[in-house]
Amino acid sequence: MDKLRESVPQNFQSYQDYWNQVLNPFYQSGRVVKLDSPIGGVKLHGVFYGHATAEKTKVIETVLIVPGRTEGSLKYTETCFDIYQQGFNVLVFGHRGQGFSERLLPDPQVGYVDRFDDYVADLDCWYRTACQLGSTDHPHIVAHSMGALICLKWLDEKHRSVSSVCFTAPMMKFDFAKIPECVVRTVVNLKCLLGFGKEFSVKPGELNTATYGEDLTTCRERLEWYRKVLSDSPELQLGYPSNHWLKVCLNEQACWSSARVSALFQKYVDVSFLAFFAEKDSVVKPRFFSQIECPVTNLRVQTLKSAFHDIFIETSSIRSQVSFELFKFWKEAKQKFEGEQRAS
Repeated sequence: MDKLRESVPQNFQSYQDYWNQVLNPFYQSGRVVKLDSPIGGVKLHGVFYGHATAEKTKVIETVLIVPGRTEGSLKYTETCFDIYQQGFNVLVFGHRGQGFSERLLPDPQVGYVDRFDDYVADLDCWYRTACQLGSTDHPHIVAHSMGALICLKWLDEKHRSVSSVCFTAPMMKFDFAKIPECVVRTVVNLKCLLGFGKEFSVKPGELNTATYGEDLTTCRERLEWYRKVLSDSPELQLGYPSNHWLKVCLNEQACWSSARVSALFQKYVDVSFLAFFAEKDSVVKPRFFSQIECPVTNLRVQTLKSAFHDIFIETSSIRSQVSFELFKFWKEAKQKFEGEQRAS
């Protein structure tokens, strides 16, 4: 069987049928959440999927999804559906400058952020919103790619209570193929110095929906579905990052040595961490957490064979593997958290 066909769930002729009949109605049922960022008043957009319960004593756990660059809430609909079906509340959002959140430059295709700390401040707003909507003070966090780097800094600076943290394809180091990072850094810094910070780092930089995602997933049907989403909704399209965005993110990555990451995990010793890496990732280098020298007892690392960077729109076999491990991880994290609550 063609591995690209295994994305079609049983009883459906195509993934598009699955979207039309199941996922899109679920997406439409979500509660749209709009926030004003404390940084510049940027309009932020998210979607909350919550379970109604009449039992005041029943606790429904909540998951906060922190997406990667270019992504928004719509791309995570299937992931939210899967999590919701397991009895969790889910909140997913778009970072400033992407998804349905407000764009920051006159050209909406250019990826941009003033400061990396702006992402962190926004995440803290979404954390408080997840706690409020989900009636919890310790949600689970799932952070993908750029979202993982944002989440690390947020945990380090804000010291919030969480039940668990899962990183997928964390953006700890870019993969520039054969170009040394020092060369990229020098070129980007020079472009910013010359006043080209808000221009595309690569030209032409606009998103091409016909070729988008070839290096992001091996799942043809999910990729074709998302290409159609982007084609039908131009306001979701985001092209290459600006020189300034790249400079800001390279500077943030340079701050995170394996020793600092290890120290952070040890500071959150009561929290369970899980990290998924894609074996064939060509966007970020896939083995950063595996290189931590100090022993970290609350971190589990797993490599997904044959997976590309966008783990959540990969083939169903890869997604099923992630779901199985993630739900098992959350069950163990809950048992650990409840045990520590009783002990205290």
